[in-house]
Amino acid sequence: DNVDATSVLAHFGMHYDLVKDVREVADKKESMLLKDVTIYDKFFKIYLNPVFLHDSQEVLGVSITMEDVTFEREIEEIRETFTNMVVHELRAPLTSIKGASSMLLAGKLNPQDTEKMLHIVHDSTERMLMDIGDVLDVAKLEAGKFTLNKSSSNINNLVKEKALAFSFMAQERHVTLENHID
Repeated sequence: DNVDATSVLAHFGMHYDLVKDVREVADKKESMLLKDVTIYDKFFKIYLNPVFLHDSQEVLGVSITMEDVTFEREIEEIRETFTNMVVHELRAPLTSIKGASSMLLAGKLNPQDTEKMLHIVHDSTERMLMDIGDVLDVAKLEAGKFTLNKSSSNINNLVKEKALAFSFMAQERHVTLENHID
């Protein structure tokens, strides 16, 4: 089948007014780059370039080059989501460290609570280091250099650690934090 300019432009329809931009490129005799044009759930970069008659300034038409950037756009959204998750995951242990260290600096804790706060600082620091390790693992995964070492773990210990890490914040806000582990 022969495809003419009219049928190509008709496919853009209500999704994008290409005719307006083609006319502008022809009239101004200047190229145009359009980013993130959405057509039927896909994202495109569209390059519009005037086509001149030999070495003259007479415009014969406009060339249209479309680059499908849907995949790149999806990757960027995944990367942004990942970055937000990393920031969120680092904020929790930092909040625990800040709260515990503030209580320690106030100097009003009994020896048992002092030890508890030191454990919170230690465990939260460990958690941050693990999270940073995870970020580095993602970089290794993207580079094709990642290996996975599986090991057994105890979920009860994990729940106890997290409850302890947030206990000072709960106490400051007069919230009772309980965990019932089977």
